[in-house]
Amino acid sequence: MIYGLLIHLGRNMWGSDSLADHVRCDENIWNEITEHMADVKANMLVIDLGEAIIYPSHPELAVKGSWSVEKMRAEIARLKRLGIEAIPKLNFSSSHDCWLKEYRRMHAMPEYYRVVADLIRDVAEIFDHPRFIHLGWDEEKFKTQRRHYDYITVRQGELWWHDMLFTANESKKNGMRPWIWSDKEWMAKDEFMTKCPRDIVQSQWYYGPNFNEERKVRDQALMDKHFKEDYVENFTLCVFKELADAGFDQICCGSNIYYHSNFHDLVRHCLQTVPRERLLGFLQAPWGEVKANNKWGGGDGSRGKYLDAVDQLAGARGMVERYYKQR
Repeated sequence: MIYGLLIHLGRNMWGSDSLADHVRCDENIWNEITEHMADVKANMLVIDLGEAIIYPSHPELAVKGSWSVEKMRAEIARLKRLGIEAIPKLNFSSSHDCWLKEYRRMHAMPEYYRVVADLIRDVAEIFDHPRFIHLGWDEEKFKTQRRHYDYITVRQGELWWHDMLFTANESKKNGMRPWIWSDKEWMAKDEFMTKCPRDIVQSQWYYGPNFNEERKVRDQALMDKHFKEDYVENFTLCVFKELADAGFDQICCGSNIYYHSNFHDLVRHCLQTVPRERLLGFLQAPWGEVKANNKWGGGDGSRGKYLDAVDQLAGARGMVERYYKQR
């Protein structure tokens, strides 16, 4: 069973086209978080790479402080010694691909596909062909980009499927199983069920407080406070069951970003609705920068969010073990 943490080495995936020219990650706090993962036997770190690594095929994507291949490989080895599997994440959604710099303005062009294939191959080699690669593919829509992007691109219909499947197939060619966010299922369910290959791992994400109804739109206060008109969809809990019933393997994702109770309740909900053979594990996504303070929290900010997220992974392990022992 996977007990994973999503962590952000790169951050140029949100906001406008005016993005940081340096890596925003405190390595001392990174080390503290990962050592705490080892303490509680959390066993997977999903590393959002973005601009924060020097890709051998495209060093022009790097910024100040981007990690060298040698540094990344040394970190992967250190994590392995801690009992933690390092999994790369590259987000190719047009709402989260500012890290691609000028190439994000080349969707559907031959140069774009060449660069994407190069980057997936680079990552496979750097991570020694890990069993998964997370490809993102969430929130590709106009309203996610309209407030803060100078250049808006939304692929739909056959182009979206072509490009998503291109990244999935390139991943498989390089020995990695593709893994994506499940947004497309709740944006276009019938289309998704027909076109998405069953070997693509799914992460439906739900960060709300409501687990007492099978179908529930996001809590209104949450929408008003955090999402307004930019993200709200007919976002429902039943997607976990729908994906399982359709034959998809899942790594179910929750977060302590808004509601401290979310992850505990999500684990309980998914244990009850996703059959064991389809449940690969759980992912905690705090979504903060790896530093002492930022907008997501008071006090010690992101550091505290991440350490709390790791504690919640330990709690999830206990819940899972008790649940299956009792069955």
